[in-house]
Amino acid sequence: MNDLFSSEDDKTFHGWRLLSVDGSELSVSSDGNDMSTYGGSKKGSKHHFYLANPLYDVLNHVYLDLVMQPGSQKNEDSAFLELAQRYEGEKAIFICDRGYEALMTFYRLNQTDKHFVIRIKDESSSTSILKHYPTPDTEEYDIPFDVTLTCKTTPMSRQTGKPTNTSRPIQNIRNSRME
Repeated sequence: MNDLFSSEDDKTFHGWRLLSVDGSELSVSSDGNDMSTYGGSKKGSKHHFYLANPLYDVLNHVYLDLVMQPGSQKNEDSAFLELAQRYEGEKAIFICDRGYEALMTFYRLNQTDKHFVIRIKDESSSTSILKHYPTPDTEEYDIPFDVTLTCKTTPMSRQTGKPTNTSRPIQNIRNSRME
């Protein structure tokens, strides 16, 4: 992290910096020859935009880094991983909203010893990773999950055709941008 934005007076939470990441769409005018900014937005419509993915220090109210992606190439997971990889400051907890949860993201963050808190989509969402785990019938809950990430399926998962409750296959680990 740039020393310009770091000082001994920085606020921390028990010695940890709290760094949030959340994408925002920035609409832009169409450039007739460049369609890279044309893509599907979070709301389902297509238009020209960039996705700004800033890294924000919550306690010190300062932006530390930014990844900009044209609409046709938006990928919040890769933007978050890039921001986490580039961060070289003091110990930090990365905080993300729904949309950033993915087992591969968790794997890569753990491999690089990054600490994180990520909200997960409701299990009724078609892309929620919670649908693979038992959850209580309450409106709100916090549950720690122990998940073993593997490069291949286990014999048990080949018998059932599904990953076990504590094992999820991870694809393309060798192609990881965090390696």
